[in-house]
Amino acid sequence: MFSRNPDEFLRCFVTVDETWIHHNTPETKEQSKQWVSRGERGPKKAKQSLSANKVMATVFWDARGVIHIDYLEKGKTITGEYYSKLLDRFDVDLTQKRPHLAKKKVLFHQDNARVHTCLVTMAKIHELRYELLPHPAYSPELALCDYYLFPNLKKWLDGKRFESNKEVITETNAYFESLKKTYYLEGIKKLEKRWTKCIELKGNLSLMELFGMPKFGFNWFKSYKRFIYIHTRTHASTHAQAHTRRRTCTHAQTHTKHTRARAHTNTRTYTHTQGPQNVKI
Repeated sequence: MFSRNPDEFLRCFVTVDETWIHHNTPETKEQSKQWVSRGERGPKKAKQSLSANKVMATVFWDARGVIHIDYLEKGKTITGEYYSKLLDRFDVDLTQKRPHLAKKKVLFHQDNARVHTCLVTMAKIHELRYELLPHPAYSPELALCDYYLFPNLKKWLDGKRFESNKEVITETNAYFESLKKTYYLEGIKKLEKRWTKCIELKGNLSLMELFGMPKFGFNWFKSYKRFIYIHTRTHASTHAQAHTRRRTCTHAQTHTKHTRARAHTNTRTYTHTQGPQNVKI
C-alpha cells in the first residue's frame, strides 16, 4: 500500500501506544557528565531511581502530529472497556483535527497488547470503520512509539522533577507541541525501511541484523539484554539441576547395588551355616 501511493498512506496512517511518565526521571550517565581538571577526581553522586509516582500516557499520532493524548493515574488499569471508550474520544478529536479523513478509511496501527486485541476493542475498531494494520507479535522494532516517539520523550524528561500529575501532563503536552510537523513525518517514513527489512528476512531478525537497521529505543535494548541475562541464568540453573539429579540417581543406583550384594552374601552365608547336616539314624 505504501509503495503504490505513499502520500495517501501517510495521510491516512494513525498509530497509538502507551508509556509510563514518572514524576522524577534520573539523568543518564551521558547527561550527568562534568568537566574536571587533570588529576582531579569527579564528584560523587548518589544513585537515583525512578519515582514511584507516575502517569500512563496513551498517545495517538500521525504524520502531522499528535491527535489525542490520554493520561491515566497510577493505580488504575487500562481495560478493554476503558480502551474502547478512549477510542470514542479519539475519534471525536480525529474528526475535528483531521477533517480530510471524514470520507477516507483510517489506517490504524497498534501493537498486540492484550487490551488492543480483546473482543471489546476489536468490535469498537470495526464500529468506527478503521482498517487495522497487521503487527507481528513481539516486534517492538516495528512499533513507532517504541523506537522513535517515546525514547526521545524520555530523554527530554531525564533530570526533570515534577510535584504532581498536573505538572507532568502540562510539560508532556508542551513537549509534543514544540516539535515540528516534519519530526512526526520522518518517524513514520522510517517504518517503511523496517517493514521492508522484516519482509526480506522473513521475520528472522538476528541481533546483528537488527542493529543494521535504524537505532532502537534504549528501553528495548535494555529489555533485550535482560532477556539474555535471564535466559543464560535459567539455562545454567537447569543444567546444574540436571547434573545434580544425575549424581543423585547414580549414587542411589550404586547404593542399591551394594545393598543387593550384601543381601546376596548374607543369604549364601546363612544357607552354608544353617543348611542340611548329617543325621544319625
